Amino acid sequence: MGPYSHIILASELEKYIKPDNTREFYWGTIAPDTRYLMKGMSRDQTHISPDEILDYLHRHPQLKSFLQGYLVHCLADQLEMPELMQRKFPLSWQKDKLSSWQCTVILELFNVLRTRPPEKIISEKFNVVLEDIGISEEQAIKFAKEMNQYLTSPSVISLFSMYQRIGLANNGRIEKYHITFQRFQKNWLRKNMILLGLHVRKINNEIASLVKSNLPKEVF
Repeated sequence: MGPYSHIILASELEKYIKPDNTREFYWGTIAPDTRYLMKGMSRDQTHISPDEILDYLHRHPQLKSFLQGYLVHCLADQLEMPELMQRKFPLSWQKDKLSSWQCTVILELFNVLRTRPPEKIISEKFNVVLEDIGISEEQAIKFAKEMNQYLTSPSVISLFSMYQRIGLANNGRIEKYHITFQRFQKNWLRKNMILLGLHVRKINNEIASLVKSNLPKEVF
């Protein structure tokens, strides 16, 4: 999932989780993706298991809201997104033609185009969790500040502009993301058929429902 899609997911679950500090909750929701700012950092270093997150919660209860958001992010990224999204396509010929990357790009694009941004501000505080997983304070704060700016006016163009400002222009994953988006944009017929037929709200609701069902009781 893209950063805006993670924020939308958090907004779907906020009333259920009821975090004490919403700024920290939304910060935790995007924090695992700070890894893209750290050269050579693998996904496994930041996308840790629910048990590890609960261990942090027991040792650092003051970070509860941040860790609730962090857990939401990690659980969402464990979902089989292509399978989930492809069930929503109204035309059978689309179902076998979308890769995992395309699903990520489409969901992010549709959320930007069709889902109103939640009026939330992300905390920009550094903490021991980020330190333990190898994120520097400078990079963490930089990422949070840029995300706050992005959320004021989310668009695909502003997303890639943000990536450039934080130094991700040459990141392989981001380049692949950009290429996939450009190809999708060029295929006018396919893009518009998907836009007309795909119900992004239902997808967001299903993702939220699946994450909700996997939340351990200890996180509340």
